[in-house]
Formats: sequence, C-alpha cells, structure tokens
Amino acid sequence: MRLFISINLNEDICDRIYDAICHIKEIARKGHFSRKENLHVTLAFLGEVDSDDVDKVKLCMDAVNVESFDIHIGGLGRFKRTGFDIYWIGIEKSNPMSELHKLLNYELNSKGFSVDMREFKPHLTLGREVNCDYQESKKLVEELGSMTQSVNKFSLMLSERINGKLVYTELYTRELIKK
Repeated sequence: MRLFISINLNEDICDRIYDAICHIKEIARKGHFSRKENLHVTLAFLGEVDSDDVDKVKLCMDAVNVESFDIHIGGLGRFKRTGFDIYWIGIEKSNPMSELHKLLNYELNSKGFSVDMREFKPHLTLGREVNCDYQESKKLVEELGSMTQSVNKFSLMLSERINGKLVYTELYTRELIKK
C-alpha cells in the first residue's frame, strides 16, 4: 500500500485552487496537473507500507497531540527542474503546523518508518513537469488572493492508480485538540 499523511483542504479552497490550475493548464505547453480531489498538504510521505503496519501508523498519529490551528495559503512557487518545473502554492509556516510535522515524523521514525526529516516546506502541488510562462502563471495565482483554512484533523491517505487516474482515499483521521 502506498501511503502518506496529509492535511486535506475544504471544498471552497479546493474549488478556488483548481480554478487557478485550469487557467495555468490553458497557458501551459506541457504539464501533469493535480486533480481537484487530490489537493492536500503532505505532512509525511510513507511510500510502500505493508498492510500489517497500517495500525502502527495509526498509533503514531494518535500519539501526536497538537491544538487545532489555521493555515494561510497563497502565492505561486516552483521547484526548478531541467526542462520543466513543479508548480505549487505556498503555505505560510506556523509554529503549530511545524510542531505537528515534527512530532508526527518523530513518532513515525521511532516505529521504524522511513520519513523525510529535512526542513518542512509546506505547499500544495499544482502540477509536475510544467512548462509555461511562470510570470503569467504567478499573476493567475495572485488573483486568488490569500486563503485561510482551519485545521482540526489530519489524515492517513492511500494513493493508488485506478483506471489510469491517481486516486487518494482517506483511511484514517486523527482529530486535533480543540482550542
């Protein structure tokens, strides 16, 4: 099973971001763009996990006690690659989100899961292998303005290809502590 842990977005924000993706697709010469229902903020990518270990992942999630918080979303960025880029919308760094990421990854590592321990750079991936005018794309995303979402849970997600489409299915949800 291919798994990751994420913060999923509400429908209004997904609609607004997907609108920007559609506009970028129109001006792009190339790219593989995220589907609206797949928009999320990755907290931990687990990769292939044996189905017998799913309960261990859930225990790691349950061990994390963080208060609910808000995320602030906005601004186009890119990871440059040779011949194409990965386009993303930024998530403003915050202490609660960083704490959630740090504690979750600590728990996962302590239970033998191999997770990326590099500095956390929260973002929403819009597209991969994108080839288009970055400045024009940036203007399209700036038109969205800043968006805010309350985060009161995080989720264990299954990633699989079904009929050629990447589909994410929520397997487990961990509620955060209410303020």
